[in-house]
This record gives sequence, structure tokens and C-alpha cells, in this order.
Amino acid sequence: MTQRHSILLVDDDPAILRLLRHWLELAGYEVLTACNGQEAKTTIETRCPQIIITDWEMPDVDGPELCRWVRSQSLPHYVYLLFLTVRSGLEDLVRGLEAGADDFLKKPIDKDELLARLRSASRVLDLEQQLSALARCDSLSGLPSRRSFFEVLAREWSRSQRY
Repeated sequence: MTQRHSILLVDDDPAILRLLRHWLELAGYEVLTACNGQEAKTTIETRCPQIIITDWEMPDVDGPELCRWVRSQSLPHYVYLLFLTVRSGLEDLVRGLEAGADDFLKKPIDKDELLARLRSASRVLDLEQQLSALARCDSLSGLPSRRSFFEVLAREWSRSQRY
């Protein structure tokens, strides 16, 4: 069975945030919220969620810009990005995918469709986690590989320089 992943909801509409938070918490997800892209960046840096559901149109940092920022970061795991949008044109779809989105959900949001897309996202994340674990461990001994040693070293060195 797949685990319930943490989700960051990003939307400048407080009513949408409340509604989605309610639906997702009832479904068993751990939910974080941000009311704009800048707040989302801070949350991602401190508590990196597995899934981000973001509105496309927001002031200052819009959804595609947030998506590009997430993809440019060296995060501890893959983050699944889902756009909420009223946009349905092919140009917008291409622009969102090129920014790094994994999926789209059109507004108005249907609860069952949202939960089905999140189950699909969970399958992708579970498979990615399994592949990552296989790549980081020696298949014979089960010990961390040389590659994972250097990844941890680089991450910890960077963290030590920041703090």
C-alpha cells in the first residue's frame, strides 16, 4: 500500500485553500498551505513536501515561475507538481509542462478527480523512491554506494556553510 504523502497547497484564494485542505485532510494527507509563491518557496526550503498543488495565476510569483524554481533546486527527493488552472488551451498546457509540471487539474475542482490524480501521483512517487533506493545502495552488500556518500557529503558541506 502506498503511503500518504505531504502536500503543499499554494493559492492566493483563501476559500480554495480551506476547501482543498479539508478534502485532503479527510483523505489522510498531511497538508501545508501557502498563500503565495514566495511563502511557498520558504515552506519548500524548510519542509519539502512530496506533492505541490499550485494555482497558475498568483501575484508576484505565478505557478509556472514557482514550478521552474522548484525544478532548479537540489531538493532531497522528487517533488510532484500539479497545476490548478482555468486555462485549458494547448499553449498553456505546453508552457506548464515545459516549466516542469507533472499534471493539471481544471477549475472548478472535482473532489473525486483531485483524489484520483493524487493516487496517481503517489504511485509515481513510490516508484521514484524505489528506484532511488536501488541506485543508492550496492546490490550485493546493501551498503550505501560511493555515489550516495558523495551526495550526502556535498549536501552536508553546503548546509554547514549556510549555518
